[in-house]
Amino acid sequence: ASGHGEIASLGPGSYAVRLFSVGYAPRQFTADVPGPALEAPMSPGGRVEVRAESSATGKVFDASGRVYVSSLWRTDGTVTVVAPLSVWDNFTPGSYELHLPGTSGDRVYPFTITEGRTTSIEIK
Repeated sequence: ASGHGEIASLGPGSYAVRLFSVGYAPRQFTADVPGPALEAPMSPGGRVEVRAESSATGKVFDASGRVYVSSLWRTDGTVTVVAPLSVWDNFTPGSYELHLPGTSGDRVYPFTITEGRTTSIEIK
């Protein structure tokens, strides 16, 4: 409730940390134990509107090629596009590619998210 948290009793090492909170864009980073306390400010992020002629399932990759995990419930990064319009709120600002499988390989749709703005993607 106060926006502070602690993960107790971790053994030494490097850990991948994913933070999710309703109404905020997810955060992902690496933390080393032992190490100093980390600050992980969260923001509402941006909104994505995907317009499509037909429904599809794919994945979103960030600028470094990692799968973008938008939900605690879909940690494999799978996203569903439902025709005619899908809306993804609280998307972390940055550059991305939406990959949708096609008969001759993935169809790739690059897009950029800006804090507090709406980004549109049109799938044909």
